[in-house]
Order: sequence, then structure tokens, then C-alpha cells
Amino acid sequence: MRFLREHGYHGVTTEQVYRYYADGQPLPARPVLLSFDDNVGNHYTTARPLLARYGFTAAFFIMTITLGKNGYMSATQLQELDRQGFDVHPHTWDHQMVTKYRTGGDWHAELVEPKRELEALLGHPTPFFAYPFGVYDVASAAQVKAYGYRGAFRLNRIPGEEAADPLFAIRATSSIPTGRSTSSRRR
Repeated sequence: MRFLREHGYHGVTTEQVYRYYADGQPLPARPVLLSFDDNVGNHYTTARPLLARYGFTAAFFIMTITLGKNGYMSATQLQELDRQGFDVHPHTWDHQMVTKYRTGGDWHAELVEPKRELEALLGHPTPFFAYPFGVYDVASAAQVKAYGYRGAFRLNRIPGEEAADPLFAIRATSSIPTGRSTSSRRR
């Protein structure tokens, strides 16, 4: 964190990254979206204080099956993260890959219910999603969109990726090229 701060990096939110790709809104110099997946307890006890100390924001993508369980952040801790300005979004109910869902019930349990639960807990929309293991395909990207999310973060490229809505295939591990023209940001 000290390195990032000392080298002029600026923390950005999921909304800022979304707006960059959706509308071409500029980002600060050397943008970085820090994210934490799965709802591990030390994200609150270790990462949160370090982020605050060095002036960075971050996104926390939550498996809602973990709420109330030992070793994971509590509902109260998630509310506190949210109040402190950190992003909190769904990461499914139990971390099953979206490419393995077969029924409407699977999609409902893994995407709809976690979103509903976090929105009730936080009192506002949670419009972004991180694919478990960073894995997705074109069909699952379309499903995530159909279930009311505004964007989704992935890790690796997939065959046929160009057919997916790029807002549902935002690469989480890449740097954002701030020198490109805005017309090329959204396919």
C-alpha cells in the first residue's frame, strides 16, 4: 500500500471503473481498483486498516453463505465497511462457478438472493458482481446482466469473449489504459 501511494497511484471505485468503460469518464492518473473476494475475516481486521492508513478505497465481493460464520466478516462489519466508503457487492451465495448453473433456481440462489440480502443489509443497490474464480462465459455474462447487475468483473479472457457485453467482462487484473480515446472503450 505504501508503494502504491508513494508512486502516485489513486484508488478508484467499482462505479468509477464502470463509468470509464460505459461512458468514457476519465479516471485519475495511475488508477487502481483494489478488490477482496469471498468475505474473509482478515479483510476487515488487516486490509481495512491498511487501506485507510494509506488512503485507498477497495471493493469487497461477498459470498453471502459466509455471513454470521466464524472466520468471516459479520453483517455489522460489512455495514461498517460500507459506511466508511468501501464498495460491497455480491460474489454469489456459495462461490460456485457461474458456468455451472443449470436452472433458474441456481441463478436465483447464486445471484438474486445474495444481491437482495446485501441490499437489505446495506440499504442501497449493489450493482456489480465478481465472477467466482474470475471464470465466466458469454451466456453467463448475459444472465448476470438479465438479473439486474450493471457490470461484472472477471479474470481471464475466454474464447468468443467479444460477443459478451464488455461491461460484464471487465478484467479485474488489468491496468486501465488512460491514454486511449474514449470511443474504443466500449465495444
